[in-house]
Amino acid sequence: MSFRGRPVVSALLLGSGMGAFLALMFRIAVSNTPVVVNPQTFFWWVILLSAAGGVAGMALESVRQLQAGSSDPEIHRSSSGGRGSLTPGRNPPGPSASRRGRR
Repeated sequence: MSFRGRPVVSALLLGSGMGAFLALMFRIAVSNTPVVVNPQTFFWWVILLSAAGGVAGMALESVRQLQAGSSDPEIHRSSSGGRGSLTPGRNPPGPSASRRGRR
């Protein structure tokens, strides 16, 4: 499977739109308070949150494509509990579990 750019760019645009929406929601929330904020600050909020949302969307889609195209069978194994899961029997008990049995 080769890298597909269109879904990555779509995720970038979607993430940027969500970031801009979040910045505008912050602006509405702040404008309904007695706090006085410089209008240039709102501009930078939109830029910063749009960029952060775009980078996050692009990273998520890129990693998804890398995992889908990987030949490592460990990545494609279908298990209900992944890395760091709390599924019983999957993770070894911690050090406190051995101390509980000594009482």
